[in-house]
Amino acid sequence: ITAIPTIRLYNGVEMPQLSLGLAFWNVQKNGIRESPNFIGFLPERVYRSLNVALEAGIRGIDTALIYRSHVQIRQVLGDWLAQGKIKREDVFVATKVYHPYNPLATSGSCVGNPDCLSPAKVAELVENHIEKSLEELGLGYLDLLFMHWPAQFDSKDPLNGERRLAAWKVFERYYEMGWI
Repeated sequence: ITAIPTIRLYNGVEMPQLSLGLAFWNVQKNGIRESPNFIGFLPERVYRSLNVALEAGIRGIDTALIYRSHVQIRQVLGDWLAQGKIKREDVFVATKVYHPYNPLATSGSCVGNPDCLSPAKVAELVENHIEKSLEELGLGYLDLLFMHWPAQFDSKDPLNGERRLAAWKVFERYYEMGWI
């Protein structure tokens, strides 16, 4: 297979121009939900999809903590690494953290309303999500990290800037440690 072209990021990192997205949502087909009793992500679809993509030469992996696919990615990458088919530096793993609209990300009355989170709480959540992502993926570092939903869409809350800055400072700290 022809190598997938890359783009050089500002920090010198080469990022593939094509990545495999690993969010498998239980969507409706012709008005019928594939799994009628479940609404959410279907991480079991990762195994085959990621293996097929890796076999085809795709080395970019795009996921998010909320997609619940990290553990499956860990297993597939672990198998490929153990068999010597790839080295860690051969794959480019991007994930996303901080999902204040999801009950798994926050608790209590803040679910669905990031405006009620203090900047310190946002920083704590982002840090926890980064570490959980690394642990679930079984990786020592991430190649790219995104923030999902840093603030409410139409919020006029004056703390939005402080929340975003608090999250960004956590990103910077992990970048300086070499974990991103």
